Amino acid sequence: MSDANGPARALSGWALLAVLLGYAAFLHHGLGPYPDGAVELWSPRAFLLRQPWITTFETKPALGVLAFALPAVLGAAAVFALSRSAFARTLALGSVIAGALFSFYGLHPPGPGIWKFFGWRGSAVMVGMAFALAATIDAPLLARSWLRLPTAARAAVYLPVLLGVVMLMRNVTGTNPALRFAISPWPVIPLFGLKIGSLAVLGVIAGMACAAWGFSGHEPGARPATARRAAGLLVGLLLPALWFKLWHRSFPLRDMIAMTGAAAFFVAGAALLGRRERRGLRTRHLAWGFLLAVLPIAAGQAWARYDYSRTREGSARIVIDALATYYAQHDEYPETLPELVSGGFLATIPRPTIGFRWIESQEFEYQGFGTSYNLEFSSPDWVQCAYNPPWSEEDFDDDDADEAAEAPSGDAGGETAEDEALGESWSCPSSPPELW
Repeated sequence: MSDANGPARALSGWALLAVLLGYAAFLHHGLGPYPDGAVELWSPRAFLLRQPWITTFETKPALGVLAFALPAVLGAAAVFALSRSAFARTLALGSVIAGALFSFYGLHPPGPGIWKFFGWRGSAVMVGMAFALAATIDAPLLARSWLRLPTAARAAVYLPVLLGVVMLMRNVTGTNPALRFAISPWPVIPLFGLKIGSLAVLGVIAGMACAAWGFSGHEPGARPATARRAAGLLVGLLLPALWFKLWHRSFPLRDMIAMTGAAAFFVAGAALLGRRERRGLRTRHLAWGFLLAVLPIAAGQAWARYDYSRTREGSARIVIDALATYYAQHDEYPETLPELVSGGFLATIPRPTIGFRWIESQEFEYQGFGTSYNLEFSSPDWVQCAYNPPWSEEDFDDDDADEAAEAPSGDAGGETAEDEALGESWSCPSSPPELW
């Protein structure tokens, strides 16, 4: 009976998914602010915001989010029950998250203003965030389906995902004037969606895998050793917060404790599932889901940090040294960087080594001020790096020199305020700064 009804159930699941996606689009068009400019097919229409009963939800936006999210949650639960497709389930979960974001930013001040200001970027960021988080949450289910594929098919499916996430992590800058998939000054999807949201979820998945391992891996009827169960459960409970702390070193202790408590429910559930599994299959799905999801995020972040250091300490330093040589000969800095080439100080002007140049190639931004200048570049994430050269003593009058000499000592490196006043200045540290 179940085999005969299988195709019908799957078809029903996909049909319900289409309705669920339509409901998310309905919330987007109904709760999104009406644009000031041209109205495109994708543009919100704000028709729900013009209904008299919406004022109740505008005064109580949390209630509005719950009311609009409830039908989506019920629909997604039905899709999970009817369809065995991990892809369909991920789309269903993404629809729920997207609908909740549309409701929040459509009802909760200052969300409507933010959404209207950024227009299509606001819509694109919310959709991207929703489905990035959904794919991370469903990573074990997606990994189970992926492992069933032949080797060639696995590569064909995974490589585009790997490349896409690496490109997103490496190329998106919050301070770039283009603001591609970013809400200034933070690129929301890679920073909040992947580096915060997805990594937090992956920490929980890793903890679940450890707990499931502690309670599985034995022949049916055999009891795992007490030490193994205790170790799996303990590591599973502590790992989510420690994992997040590894990525965000300044993550507060109180938040780590809260994350451990929030993850306990899922870790305990994984331990119970581990008792019933055979040959560690569920543990394997959790582990593979974690590995497949974390690899592109880690690779993109490592590449972005390498770009940051290579630009700050490499190509920028080449320009800075050439400007110093120019100043030594002319007693002033050039008005534009091409004067370094025409004057023979550089063969070519180096470019910031940020991101894939075939997507977008950056240039250093330079402003010359005679005896000083400002050199800038946009780094990955949300940092804008600016450099100012050392001030010469001639640039200070006697009062300035006295104030610098009387000022207290500087940082732990031993520089005095006078050293800092006379020395070169970066607006960004030698390594990318922490978010917290």
